[in-house]
Amino acid sequence: MNDRIILLHGAWHGAWCWERVIPLLKQAGYAIETPNLPNESNTTLKSLVSELIIQIQAVSASVILVGHSMSGVIISQVAEAIPDRIKALVYVAAFIPENRGCLLDEAEQSADPGLSTEMILDEPQRFMSLKPSARTKHLLFNACCEEDAETALAHLQPQVFQPFRAHLTLTPEKFGKVVKRYIVCMKDLTLSPADQLRMARKAGCELIYLEDADHSPFYSTPKELVGGICHW
Repeated sequence: MNDRIILLHGAWHGAWCWERVIPLLKQAGYAIETPNLPNESNTTLKSLVSELIIQIQAVSASVILVGHSMSGVIISQVAEAIPDRIKALVYVAAFIPENRGCLLDEAEQSADPGLSTEMILDEPQRFMSLKPSARTKHLLFNACCEEDAETALAHLQPQVFQPFRAHLTLTPEKFGKVVKRYIVCMKDLTLSPADQLRMARKAGCELIYLEDADHSPFYSTPKELVGGICHW
């Protein structure tokens, strides 16, 4: 198998969140990359996309991009820039803005407050943090075991917020021609299944449902998540 999978973590997370998924994907024969996304005060969506494009162009294999949550924005814009280098996009409870839209536009369409009640914005420093609260833990890790939830909560870091506000360019000629799959996490309390489906259907994604997954399926249902990623 020649496919290379690049796993991109969501906001406040790091490559550490894929620890249960990596060995399962390797057993399935995939080459895996799990970059820690840059997260400095001057980090922008444009810089994140540019760095990922360089990483993709450095290898000859076809690439499957897997984006969790916020990283749905990143993989969408990469596909617009270099559609011929992307075998497929896999969205995991992820945001997919429309053309000229941004992540916050999609979040504002939700009927659920999600994590907004637990966010602390540091405008001068350009970062957004999550309160280490019981509510944050419940919203992100409600289907995880208590040990995993506590450990993951302790690993969360402040997130530069420019990528939340950055507007995308997504065209039918480029982004539209890339194969897309959306893994819908049915117990997600952060990004509701209804919101996931709304974005997935607008983008023309194939749908895979994980009935027991919360917003963190890499911990709550890692085997099922890998099955969804590998189901071609």
